[in-house]
Order: sequence, then C-alpha cells, then structure tokens
Amino acid sequence: MQLVFFGMGLFQWYAVICFATDVLGWGILASGLVFALLAFFPFIGSVAGMIAAIYAWHWPWWIAFPVFFWYLILAFVMATYEKFKR
Repeated sequence: MQLVFFGMGLFQWYAVICFATDVLGWGILASGLVFALLAFFPFIGSVAGMIAAIYAWHWPWWIAFPVFFWYLILAFVMATYEKFKR
C-alpha cells in the first residue's frame, strides 16, 4: 500500500508541476521545488492534484475526484462492506 501512496504522490506532484508551468507560467525547476513537499501530503496533495488536473489537463471534476481521492472511496467501500458483513 505504501508503494501505491508513493506512486500517487509522484502523480500528484507531476499534476501540480504541469499546473504551475502551464497555467501559472512558472519554470519546471521552480515549480518542482516549491511543490515537492505539497504533493506528498495525503489530503493537501489530492486537492492540489485535482485542481491541477481540472485546470491544466482540462479533466472534468467527476474524473479527477476518483483519481486523486481514491483512498477515500476505498475507505468508504471498506467501511460499508464491514457494516453489512455483520
């Protein structure tokens, strides 16, 4: 599971770098350094990645949400399964 979180952190970092370079007009090095730590915080990185995907990659919100908040959906499904399992 830690490998999945690390991979998603890299993906969120890439999304935020694309946002900073395409939308804000920053350089790759500056945006990579500024947003390196931001992308690896679970909730903050997901919000930043979702916003970046919507504005930089022109994704609809209903696609960006499950991609970047997959862990909330997984937790909800697991909690629901445990509730009805009893």
